[in-house]
Amino acid sequence: MKKRTAALLMLLFALGASGAAADTLGEIAAAANEPWRETVEAHGRQIVFDVTPQVPDAERIGVYHVTQEQVSDIAGEYPYSKSEYPEKRRGIAFRSKPDDVFTPDTFDPAYHAFGSPDSAQDVLSRAQEMIAPHAQEPGLSIAWETLTGSSPAYIYNKNTGEWGETAIEGAVGSYRIGFETTLYGVPLLGAGEGRSIGLFMRAAERYEMVQKYVPSWKTQYLSYTPAYHALNLTVPHVTQVLEEDAELASLNEVRAVLRGLAEEGLLRGIDTMWLGLMAFAYHDAQEESMVYDVQEGEVFLLKPVWVCQCEMVDSPDEEPSIFMEIEQMRYTVAIDARTGELIRASWVPRAEE
Repeated sequence: MKKRTAALLMLLFALGASGAAADTLGEIAAAANEPWRETVEAHGRQIVFDVTPQVPDAERIGVYHVTQEQVSDIAGEYPYSKSEYPEKRRGIAFRSKPDDVFTPDTFDPAYHAFGSPDSAQDVLSRAQEMIAPHAQEPGLSIAWETLTGSSPAYIYNKNTGEWGETAIEGAVGSYRIGFETTLYGVPLLGAGEGRSIGLFMRAAERYEMVQKYVPSWKTQYLSYTPAYHALNLTVPHVTQVLEEDAELASLNEVRAVLRGLAEEGLLRGIDTMWLGLMAFAYHDAQEESMVYDVQEGEVFLLKPVWVCQCEMVDSPDEEPSIFMEIEQMRYTVAIDARTGELIRASWVPRAEE
């Protein structure tokens, strides 16, 4: 009887231990409510963590097989040429004025970008109309994040700091709209402005890894004049649902990976942490050309990943140079959100499922 009781207790303990590492998206969101504040002392330095993990406001996060649709729709021709610029004179430069940037919270539909005949609402409506036919997938949403109004080149007096007329007579401002792509409320990482993927890997690995392909789900609309605009769009199409509601590694396990990189002396700071979906190819790039050609109908694995923008170096003894400070030593550290394991290459390992 004692042996049976002991065995039952051991089984219950094992079940409890395995369940502790498998969290739902809701549990992860609850654990991420508070900022992660911690100081790690390693290799004579103090690395301070102060970051709030960003978790999607969604009911669940799944695992999928997807194909990739790429669209490049360009209408008209670029209207300006540098050959039209006037002759340069001493003290005179051709410069663009600072951009005007809007988000959905600050959007001004009546805004006209530096004399453009199109209003911000005109351009946004045109972009949404072009995107709509490609966003029919169940659960798929493509919503705008930023609308940027950019100026043409102006004549600028470097001696007086005064702005003159546009360098090309009649030139007007342009628009750029960045979109976020989500699947059932979960962002596709690599989509939208500021979400591109270029992953960190240790220096020794850079010469050993075959390049892997990570699709980027980016949608951007450009409008220079009413007669010239361009849409570049990449969207997923789900071919199979592998897991509707994936079990996730705990937030503590994810933090432990980042803490470990800090203790190695490689991670010097964390800017952002995002939980979303990232796609993985099932095949390597060609070793000779290091180019990955996406095949028509090719299937990718789309799964939950933590993407962390971090300050990274190659060696614990390395100190930032002036060039590294300019570049801010920014790398993306990716962590498999289901296993809590570091994705260990700048061109990430192919799908294994």
